[in-house]
Amino acid sequence: MHARVAAFENRDTSRVDELVQLVRDRQSTAGEIPDALGMYMLIDRATGKAAGISIFETEEAIRKAEPAFTRMGDEIPEELRGKRLSVDTYEVAIHEVNAGLYVLPAPLALEILEQATADNDQGEIYLTDVIGGLRLRGKRVAAAKALDPSLVVGVNSQAELVQAEALMAARIRRESQAAVRDR
Repeated sequence: MHARVAAFENRDTSRVDELVQLVRDRQSTAGEIPDALGMYMLIDRATGKAAGISIFETEEAIRKAEPAFTRMGDEIPEELRGKRLSVDTYEVAIHEVNAGLYVLPAPLALEILEQATADNDQGEIYLTDVIGGLRLRGKRVAAAKALDPSLVVGVNSQAELVQAEALMAARIRRESQAAVRDR
């Protein structure tokens, strides 16, 4: 797995939210960056610095996606996106994902949720409250690591659906190539 990291600086941080929404909209409607497995935008509102991180299966996939990055840079004005300082490619040495999947004893989990309170800033009850409730009752709580994190990605938006489809396509392609090779 490899990452493309583009660094930007923008002295005018008043339009950061506009930029974030524009990039989200573009990615969710067009799946704009081909073969991207995931994308992150890091923003420091105090300094105006930002980084765009895109994750790909291979360095070749990054090279193939460069025209899309160039097009995006041409179409988003510099006064909005900021001045690009650098673009670097890295191997992703560690890739850990919290999939947020739970296997719970349903009756006990429902009992705990009924007793949970919404005394937090959002005024909401969270499924994660069940974990604390189970521990308070002396129940065993453990985490499990997925051998293939692409099998447990969450889909909560159109953009995440595009990313999940790309992961699935890449996995099917690898399995097909392995099957042909192993004949």
